[in-house]
Amino acid sequence: MAAKISANRRQQSGVALITTLIIVGLVTALSIGIAVSHERTLLKAESRFHGNQALEYLLGAEELARFVLDEDYKEDQEDQEEIDSLDEAWNQEQQFPLDEGSLLGQISDAQAKFDINRLARQVATEDSDRTSPQAYTADQRRFIRLLQILDEEEPMSLTDAQSVLAPIIDWLDEDDTPFGFEGAESLDYQREEPPVRPTNGPIKSITELRLVKSITPELYDLLEPHITALPGGGTGMNLNTASTTLLRTINIENDFRPLSKADAEQIQLDRGSGYTVFSDFLDGSVPTTLRPQGDISDEGLTVSSEYFILSAKVEVGRQRRAQTSLLFRNGEDTEVIQRSDFGL
Repeated sequence: MAAKISANRRQQSGVALITTLIIVGLVTALSIGIAVSHERTLLKAESRFHGNQALEYLLGAEELARFVLDEDYKEDQEDQEEIDSLDEAWNQEQQFPLDEGSLLGQISDAQAKFDINRLARQVATEDSDRTSPQAYTADQRRFIRLLQILDEEEPMSLTDAQSVLAPIIDWLDEDDTPFGFEGAESLDYQREEPPVRPTNGPIKSITELRLVKSITPELYDLLEPHITALPGGGTGMNLNTASTTLLRTINIENDFRPLSKADAEQIQLDRGSGYTVFSDFLDGSVPTTLRPQGDISDEGLTVSSEYFILSAKVEVGRQRRAQTSLLFRNGEDTEVIQRSDFGL
C-alpha cells in the first residue's frame, strides 16, 4: 500500500514538473516574441525618424544651394560681369558631417548640356531642301553635329543624323505636320504597339526620348550624358561650362561638320576662367580661323546660366537617400522647380 502511494506521488510530481516546464517554455516564448516585436517596433520607429531626418537634410541642401547661387549672382553684379564658369565657388562638391552620417552636395550647370527642348523651334523659310543648312536652326545644326561624333568607332553619317533629328522635332513642335520625309507625327505613333501620343510640346525628362521613333536604346545611351530638358527651352548652352564634345558642335552656319577634338580643346584653353561676353569667344583662335569661311551664330549660346542641378546624397543611420533638384535662378532669386529621387 505504501509503495502504491509513493508511486502515485512520483507520478504527480512528474506531471507537475512537466506542467511547470510547459509554463516556463510558454512564458519564455511569449517573452521572446514580445522582445522581438518591441525591437521591430523600435527599428521601424528609428527608420521613420532617420528617414524624416534625411528628407529634411536634403531640403536643407536645396536651401544652401539657393543661397550659394544667389550670392554668386550678387558677386557678378558687383564685378559687372554676369558669367558662370567652372572656376566659380558653386562648382565645388561639398561634404558635411552629421551626427549619424554625412551629407554630400554638388551643384552643376544644367546649361552645360544640350537642351533638347530647343530643337522644337523651326526656321521661317519656304526652303523644302532638308539637306541645306539654311533649313535648320543653329541649335538643330549643333545637334546634327553632335550625332555625328557620339560613336567614334562607327560615326553616324550626315544623312542619318538628319533622319534622327526629324522625328524629334515633330515630337516637340506644336503642329501635326511631319518635318520632311523622315518626320513622324501622331498618325505614325498610333500604329505602334502599344500606341503612344507625341508630346507636341516641351518634355520634362530626357527619358521621354526613348519613345521617339528614331531613338534606339543604343543611341539614347550615347546621347544621355550630353543632353538635358529645360522648361521653355532655357537660354542655351553655356560656352564656359560645356564639355569638349559639345564644343565640337559649334561651327559656321553653312557647315554641318563638327569641329575636331583639337579645336574643341583649344576653345577650352582660350576660355580660361570664362568668356565674359560672346564676342570674346569670337575673338578666340578657332572662331577667328573659321570666320573667313562663314559666320558663327550666337543663337542658343551663352556665357551665363539660369538653370542649375543639385545632386545631393545623405546618410543618416541606416537611411541612405539621394535627390536631384532643378534650380532656376532669376536674378537674385533662385527657386527649386523640379526634384526627383531618380535623376532628371
